[in-house]
Amino acid sequence: MKDLTCILKPVGGTPEVKTIENTLEELQRIVGGYIEVVDIGSHTVIICNEEGKIRSEPKNFWITTGGEAVDYIAGDAIICGTDGENFCSIDPDVLPDLFDALSTLDVPDLGVMF
Repeated sequence: MKDLTCILKPVGGTPEVKTIENTLEELQRIVGGYIEVVDIGSHTVIICNEEGKIRSEPKNFWITTGGEAVDYIAGDAIICGTDGENFCSIDPDVLPDLFDALSTLDVPDLGVMF
């Protein structure tokens, strides 16, 4: 399987552009468990631990819509591209904007949101 260039965003850490092995085992190793895929548009997805919130993993970053925080990613995350139903390297055109957003992101503790 082809390698994948993506953004790795550890909790509390700086996002890094990395090339990783595009296998389920590698994705699960990075996020620490079963994967969940969150589509954020532009053929781009966030891969995170599907049990991150259940296991009370720390908040990593917020997902916003129209400037409003609507959800958050718990635990380490991978941001990569998609080609149909397959993961692929992130689109170089969206990479700078995503990297900048993740680099300057501060995760406020807004408490429990229902």
